[in-house]
Amino acid sequence: MAVKLMYLFKKIGDPIEFLNHHNEVFLPMLKNLPKAGAIKASQVKADSYGGEPVYFLITEVTFRNANLLEKALVSKENKALSEDLNDFTGGSVTIMITEELEIDKEVLNKLTMF
Repeated sequence: MAVKLMYLFKKIGDPIEFLNHHNEVFLPMLKNLPKAGAIKASQVKADSYGGEPVYFLITEVTFRNANLLEKALVSKENKALSEDLNDFTGGSVTIMITEELEIDKEVLNKLTMF
């Protein structure tokens, strides 16, 4: 089952400067993690009520399985990435690990029926 390493960035400092570092430094380092798969980034535009969101940007990298993610987490590449992450965010990032779930269509239909 695929797993994702997700970075939820809070808005800090100059957004242009942040995005430049994210795109030019952080993303290349993320791509260098061993066995890293697809990488996606999404800018958060509003919270569910249209207000100011807690997070500014969400970046995720997919791994085919938890074993590959675990190997990436103990790699020298991740150590360097973590040091850079702390320097450029000042701790204003939440990191989560998620696992994709297989949802049977019949179960999903029951869950979404009104």
